[in-house]
Amino acid sequence: MITPGLAETAAAMRAGRPIVLVDDIGRWGGGDLIFAAELATPELMAFAVRHTSGFVCVSLPEDDADRLELPLQAARHDGVRPAYTVSVDAKSDGTGISATHRSQTARLLAGLSTEVDALTRPGHIVPVRVRAGGVLAQPGRAEAAHDLALVAGLRPVCVHASIVSVIDSTLMADEQELNDFARQHSLSITSVSVIAKSTGRLARPVQGAGAGAHAEFRWPAVSRALFRRRSFTAQ
Repeated sequence: MITPGLAETAAAMRAGRPIVLVDDIGRWGGGDLIFAAELATPELMAFAVRHTSGFVCVSLPEDDADRLELPLQAARHDGVRPAYTVSVDAKSDGTGISATHRSQTARLLAGLSTEVDALTRPGHIVPVRVRAGGVLAQPGRAEAAHDLALVAGLRPVCVHASIVSVIDSTLMADEQELNDFARQHSLSITSVSVIAKSTGRLARPVQGAGAGAHAEFRWPAVSRALFRRRSFTAQ
């Protein structure tokens, strides 16, 4: 089952609000500001750039990355670090770096009907390929964001950027600062491990599949009563 806390977080994502996603101790540490790419707005993107490193990524399933012809940045990938692809921009007359243009790029990456030539390369958004299986296959923030979007009933394509410390701008925010940030801006906060635990309980073997087969995710519907749209005011 989905825990009440995770259901509320998923509801916030579906309502178009950003989420604070904390990494697990012993991995990379730190945390990201994430939101659904299909609901990206200039205001959300500006808020993300203002409070993070500004290195904005969009995680998306490998099938989508293949459809949009987004190869890895490097031919060799260690399978542990994020699987960054070539950077992209939405094809437009602008430079691509503004919050307006970057939110447009995010929405295009989430679109099922987006054509390859709707994106120019290189650009100012860095897609990240997510393997089938999400956070169960790789316990990372990109994968956790993917799975949270599924819980929310959205396309598993998310914007994410790492939150910077307000105490020392040369460092990333630690766990206490991430909690303070979420409280200050009235944002939901969750962790990779919380999402992984729910994913582990919800994944079911594919009917008739043999040992070693990939799990098929069957997310129970989250109550629509939770999905009351709340306006997000960037601060």
